[in-house]
Amino acid sequence: MKKLFKTVEHIGIYSSDTTRLANWYIELFGLELLLKIEKRPESKSVYFLKSNGTVIEVLPAKSDAGMEREIGDTGINHIGVIVENFDEAEKYFEKRGVVLSDIRETSLGWKIGYLRDLEDNIIEVIHKPENHF
Repeated sequence: MKKLFKTVEHIGIYSSDTTRLANWYIELFGLELLLKIEKRPESKSVYFLKSNGTVIEVLPAKSDAGMEREIGDTGINHIGVIVENFDEAEKYFEKRGVVLSDIRETSLGWKIGYLRDLEDNIIEVIHKPENHF
């Protein structure tokens, strides 16, 4: 039987200021701007950002009222990013005023920590040993 679904195409993040949030992801993670759909005001434009095969779409939220999120909450909870060297990544973030929290080693031997973007979305920073998937 032919495989129907190929892959996850993108992750959508709704934002009260799409330009500000898209620029934060571009500057902090070095994402590439694939496409910008201009809207008025500028803070309501739609952005498609790319890193390797992953695309993040930043869209305008209906309101500025966000939802408080914590690790372990029901629903889509966080985005995980892989780093080559956890300690170097931690220093990189620190220099940019971004703090990693809840840093620990998992039972699989992965080193992980969490940070939050400008809209309080959770990002998990992960370093996996070479022999892990």
